[in-house]
Amino acid sequence: MEAEIVFNKRMNIVFANGREQTLDYFLSNDIPILKYNSRGYSFCSSFRELGWTIEKEIISEDKKVIFLYYTQNNLYNWCSVYHELGHITNNHPLSSDGRLDGIREGIVSVYELEADKNVLKNMGRAKTEVWLNHLASKLSKEIELREDAKTEGRLNSQGEKILERFYLSKEEVLLRIKYL
Repeated sequence: MEAEIVFNKRMNIVFANGREQTLDYFLSNDIPILKYNSRGYSFCSSFRELGWTIEKEIISEDKKVIFLYYTQNNLYNWCSVYHELGHITNNHPLSSDGRLDGIREGIVSVYELEADKNVLKNMGRAKTEVWLNHLASKLSKEIELREDAKTEGRLNSQGEKILERFYLSKEEVLLRIKYL
């Protein structure tokens, strides 16, 4: 059983639109890991890259930080942390532009595979597979919801683009499982 994540620090951030929010975080090897569920997935970035600022200079706005989509399942949380730490420790670019383009040809970004290796190293094969299968299942549910909306005529053009992204994301996760 994985240890519970304890967010023992707080920081105030200001979004690009001026809205302020207090986020809980903890440090792992000097990397801030923030509890952030607004996007529905975990990612790493810097505050400057996002156009956000920090109320007090707790950390450099150029420092890479992890925004963790926190769940009640510690296994999923830790796998997400190790995946994003893999991006940071391997010095991957912050942008994921074009990442899904190769999926149509069955090509997974080397950055995703390297990040998954960090999960594998820290969590083991069985837990990494459980986590990736959970991600695929979560994407399947999102696809089903949007397909229903499409059938009912409630999906706009932006929703169509998101649906396509979910299809490609799910295919990417399934390919990542094969590459383990």
